[in-house]
Amino acid sequence: MKTKGFTFAELLVVLVIMAALVCIAAPYATQTNNSQKLKQESLNIAITFDFLIDEAINTGRAAKFTLNSNKKTYWLEIAAKENFQQFVPLEGYLGLPHRLGSDLFIIETTGFDSDMKNEFLVFDPARPWPSASITLANKYEAAAIRIEGAHVEMINSQSAYQN
Repeated sequence: MKTKGFTFAELLVVLVIMAALVCIAAPYATQTNNSQKLKQESLNIAITFDFLIDEAINTGRAAKFTLNSNKKTYWLEIAAKENFQQFVPLEGYLGLPHRLGSDLFIIETTGFDSDMKNEFLVFDPARPWPSASITLANKYEAAAIRIEGAHVEMINSQSAYQN
């Protein structure tokens, strides 16, 4: 008498086919995930620039975005109330640096000032607003943020970036 069911060989064939499909699909899923991380980090930085511009306008004090490309970190500061030339951590923002994801790179900055260790942008209501850009990338693509005065714009992802 024969029972209904699958043989071991049939189950093994199905498992091999499923494993092959997973191996084919995995790189595409990783690339999509990396693309989303790049877009999210670019959006976070664009929102940070908008926030600093608003903060400078609302407080009447210069706001500063400082970037350390080697450590892939950035932080926010504002001019001290008693000395507008000295910057202190932004109120409500603990002064802790924000670290970019390990798979993201800063490949270009334009219009940033430098103090030999860090690059920075100052949004000062008493001076002309900066014109600058920053480009982030992973190993598949790049995305840029452009600052023109008080206007911040994200530029669509560019062609694949090869490290």
